[in-house]
Amino acid sequence: MSDSIAKPQAAILALSALSLAGSMLFLLRNPPPTPFADRLSKLDPKETSIDNDFYDDYFESSAEESNGDGDDGGVVDASAEKEEEHPLQLVNYGRIPYFLRTWTAQSPLCAQVKADVETMGGATTRTVLPASFKALDVGCGGGIAAEVVARAGAQVTGVDLSAGAIACAKRRAKARGLSIEYVVGDALDLPVPSETYDGVLCSDTLEHLFDLDAALKEMARVLKPGGILVLDTINRTRVSWYALVLIAQDTLGYLPHGAHDWRLFITPDELSTSLQRAGLEACPESAVRGMRPGMRAPHIILARTWHYATSKQGSASFLDCFIGRWTETTFTAGSYLAWARKPL
Repeated sequence: MSDSIAKPQAAILALSALSLAGSMLFLLRNPPPTPFADRLSKLDPKETSIDNDFYDDYFESSAEESNGDGDDGGVVDASAEKEEEHPLQLVNYGRIPYFLRTWTAQSPLCAQVKADVETMGGATTRTVLPASFKALDVGCGGGIAAEVVARAGAQVTGVDLSAGAIACAKRRAKARGLSIEYVVGDALDLPVPSETYDGVLCSDTLEHLFDLDAALKEMARVLKPGGILVLDTINRTRVSWYALVLIAQDTLGYLPHGAHDWRLFITPDELSTSLQRAGLEACPESAVRGMRPGMRAPHIILARTWHYATSKQGSASFLDCFIGRWTETTFTAGSYLAWARKPL
């Protein structure tokens, strides 16, 4: 091998080794924090680093960016194609099929419904739930998940503590011609009657709560006997610490700073215990599924990377160049999906 070839290869190997060593040193210097002694106890918000008030500020700024036609800045783009590329819509592809599949398979009201819901992630007009199916979305945010459930045929109510989020969700529903009832309310004291809903949906919410047992008891209260709770949350593991909190949130800013406190993440065992305390029957372990982001197609990565490089966007936008639709997986060390039943 000539020196003209060997020298560049040696330089590349040296740079790769230095990069790997630097990454390992960075991880070793930033280990996960000490977990709470009991995640299922009622926690003092002052002892956490999470900023749940961020959502009010976020949706208020989105309202200011709204052009009056349902376009709410970062929450939704004006065209359906652009909206399906929004990070929250991309996550829908991993969780919504699981939610609808579980409801159609487990809910007494859906016993006769047979439907393929594998592609129901973003906008869809397919009806897979009975018109009489009542669903409650707890922690609905701007209505990203509630809208898909409504398009699937359900009568949907969304509850969120953030008045800004509810205002945004109402604007979105109106712009899309969807009949969804949105209410400002606390997950610990849901402003809805008992035994009202065939299904309850709780997505990206449990890991923000300081009293998990109380919240799940409220969800059990509003479910009809035989009703099904479907949810996704984040497992408290080294994987979720390094990938989601340390890198995606605190380093790259892909997630807002303070949006998550790793100590509030919930292991599947803790979730199962809390569900049982709430009087719900947790799904079998085999029904717990993971979620992971997919990669965009190569030509989209190239196009988005070029746009990122030429538009001087922040580091958060860099990950958008690569992250595509989420999908189900057996790997549950990050985000995971589960369900529970209220006994008849």
